[in-house]
Amino acid sequence: MAEKSKSKGGSAVKNVVMILFIVAAGLFVWKKVEQRQTIARENQAVALLEEGKYEEAIAMFDTLAAKATGEARERHNTNLARCYAGQAEDSPNLSVAQQMDLYRRAASYDETVIKNPVILRALKEAEAKLTAQPTPPPAE
Repeated sequence: MAEKSKSKGGSAVKNVVMILFIVAAGLFVWKKVEQRQTIARENQAVALLEEGKYEEAIAMFDTLAAKATGEARERHNTNLARCYAGQAEDSPNLSVAQQMDLYRRAASYDETVIKNPVILRALKEAEAKLTAQPTPPPAE
């Protein structure tokens, strides 16, 4: 009789271990599937960027960057900067103010994307003017 209860206890432990193993394996597979989907979405966004479909690429990179951390987030931010800089450079009907706004957005994500030193200098000068403290009028 003691052997029967002992084997039932051992059997229950084996069942619990098997269930835990199955759950862990399922979670592992789920994470890998999510990772593959994220890689596919990133590849699709990069393809849109390279095709000049900046608005669509920006929407995808925004979504990807919101969920990403560390190196992946930096990569998405660089691609967002490339989108905004590409818009500024490839849209012939934009005013200078609109182009500078797009370059400003690009620089907020990754200023190394902007290769033109004149534009970088103009952005830094504009930022310096915005952050400069106004001098108080002289006291009389």
